[in-house]
Amino acid sequence: MSNLAILQASTQSLRFPNKVLQKVGGQPMVLLAASRILQCPLLDKLVVSVPLEPADAGLADLLQRAGLSVQRMVWKSETYNLAPFMEDMDGDDRIVRVTADCPFVDPALMSLVLEATSAGVADVVATRTDRWFYATAYPPGYDVECFSVRALRTHGGDMTAVWTEGKGHILNADPACQPGLSVTVDYAHDLLWVRTIWDYLNGNVAYQTVRDMWSRWS
Repeated sequence: MSNLAILQASTQSLRFPNKVLQKVGGQPMVLLAASRILQCPLLDKLVVSVPLEPADAGLADLLQRAGLSVQRMVWKSETYNLAPFMEDMDGDDRIVRVTADCPFVDPALMSLVLEATSAGVADVVATRTDRWFYATAYPPGYDVECFSVRALRTHGGDMTAVWTEGKGHILNADPACQPGLSVTVDYAHDLLWVRTIWDYLNGNVAYQTVRDMWSRWS
């Protein structure tokens, strides 16, 4: 049984191009997200998924020079398919998906979704999802989805199909966090907000979890 994390990263955002290369705490946002993901003790491997587009060649080079495993692939606009990552995986394995516009991704939340999926709570366990509204979900920016490889294989790697089959579960947010306060970076003004939080916390590595972060902020 193994746990693989996929970090999706692209420079081709229509709303905020090159956002994953914008710096937070002196380093590109994508590298900050990767460093936090790697702190999850239950993970066996991290792969950064980068579109197979010439415009993203520089991003792939940056990631490889940072010592990260990179997989270039075609991204379909209508859906993101995990089948390319499952070739050497067993049915009991799990895949965690995170996007690089979530620089404060919480390694503790990653452990929670992995443990819940391993315990058979659901075929996919997440902190939140944009597919439906859940009032008790974690705020945007702490987005983590964990899929059973067995369930993904049933649907050819299609994540949305696993959700629409009704076998998904959303974790209830920790009361310590502020559910309406987004820390995802969709637009330039979001980046300013994320940098403000980072500066307020002085980049202190002790504040790694969503609970620690919001306890400190409040």
